Formats: sequence, structure tokens, C-alpha cells
Amino acid sequence: MAKSGTLASVVTGVVAFLVGLSVCFFTIGPAMFADGPTSERFVVLGIGALIMFGLGMAGGALAPRRYRLVGVWLAAPAVLVFLFFAVSGELPIEFILLGVAFVVAYFAAALFGAWLAARTRLRKLSGAAAEGSMSEPRV
Repeated sequence: MAKSGTLASVVTGVVAFLVGLSVCFFTIGPAMFADGPTSERFVVLGIGALIMFGLGMAGGALAPRRYRLVGVWLAAPAVLVFLFFAVSGELPIEFILLGVAFVVAYFAAALFGAWLAARTRLRKLSGAAAEGSMSEPRV
């Protein structure tokens, strides 16, 4: 029988992976095959990184003790989506570098967001616990 902490980690990782997959598929894919200027691709990169940061913060706040797991599994689909689009067509070196930039930015944003939210939440929880123990007993 599995421990409840292990089950919670698996569920957290699967949910983070699926959410990350949907974000990565609809940002990295179109940016790799768009026919617009490079500036559009960098705008998509920035917006996608902001989305990953926000999702990382949400995951870090919901599971503060598993923030690393949330950040890594949230951004992990970026590698798979990039490889899928890189293998499916012959891409010039500029697009390969852009794909690497997406992967690095998504990992950095998701991990930083999860860490920041977890740190804030754990500080609030520890502050509330310390505050509760210091108060006078109720009569």
C-alpha cells in the first residue's frame, strides 16, 4: 500500500504535467511554425513565461512542500513539445535556439513562481503558528 504522501506527489505531478502540456503545446508550437516576424515569437515567449510563472505560483501555493515537483513537472512538457516540433520538420538553427529559449524560460518561470509562492505560504503558516502559540490562553 502506498503512503498518502507518495500518492499526493504523483497526483500533483500528473496535474502539473497536464496543465503544462496544454500551455506548452499552444505556445511553443505556433511560435515555431508562425510565419510572422521574430518579435511575435518573443512576445509569445514572454506571455508563455508569464503564464508559467502564474501557474507555478498557483501550484506552489497549493502544494508548498512540493514546489520543486510542481515547477519541474509544469515545465517538463516544454521539452517534449519542442522535440516533437523539432523532429516533425527541418528547422533552421534560429528556430532551434528559439525552442531552447522557450524551454529555459519556462523552467525558470515555473520554478521561480512555485518557489516564491511556497516560500510566502510557508512563512505565513509558520507566522500564524508562532502567533497562536504566543497568545494568552482563552478562558
